[in-house]
Amino acid sequence: MTLCAWQLLANVALDTRQDELTVPLLLAVGLLTFILWWYYRKRERINMLRELAEEWNWEFIEEENDRIPPELENVPMAEDFIFLCRQRICGVQDGINIAIFDLTVFEFKISKNFTYTALALRHPDLDLPLFTLKHRTKFEDGLQENRGVQFPDDFEFTQQMRIDALDYAAVRKRLTQEFRDLIRNEDDISIIGNRDTLFIHKYPGHLSRDEIERSLKQGIGLVKALLKKDQRMSASSSGD
Repeated sequence: MTLCAWQLLANVALDTRQDELTVPLLLAVGLLTFILWWYYRKRERINMLRELAEEWNWEFIEEENDRIPPELENVPMAEDFIFLCRQRICGVQDGINIAIFDLTVFEFKISKNFTYTALALRHPDLDLPLFTLKHRTKFEDGLQENRGVQFPDDFEFTQQMRIDALDYAAVRKRLTQEFRDLIRNEDDISIIGNRDTLFIHKYPGHLSRDEIERSLKQGIGLVKALLKKDQRMSASSSGD
């Protein structure tokens, strides 16, 4: 819609050359239209998140700064990124502390902004080794040295995902079949696990309400799968 408006303004400007004020005036009107459209979309997004928080009896927080939210204190952030958290909703479900963010990320290496919705799920019984998991790009498919953590019994997952970690053996034990099935065939998913936190996002763009609800359900399932593994490991250790 905005593109069509700009095209219409340009055509009118070209057809009305007799008045020197016409072009600047039309450009000003176009700029004002864009600002109003941007503001409307922003408020629409905020209202959607606020309504979602009220429906779930969660807390809605609106702020715009470059301070890393406390919910992400255990998520290592790369030094070549700037995170801008615009708004978030926080709550507890099934004993899991959950925060859903709208984030804008600036990556210095490529001088580009990314905007996406992310989830941070924390549980005191999680004790994850540091790892990152993301959907493998076509470029990475041809790089044998980037295979990362491999699952001999799950070649399909090994081909789909790239996992980086300091302790591959520990991560391989934690990512059970149940965990892998929950993210199998997910495009553009990125996960960071560390200590008591699982950080999940898909990019680019903000998630819709339906997508947020689906991602929340998926994230809770992933945490529960990790907790089940911990419980089995603890039971096995006790039996020994």
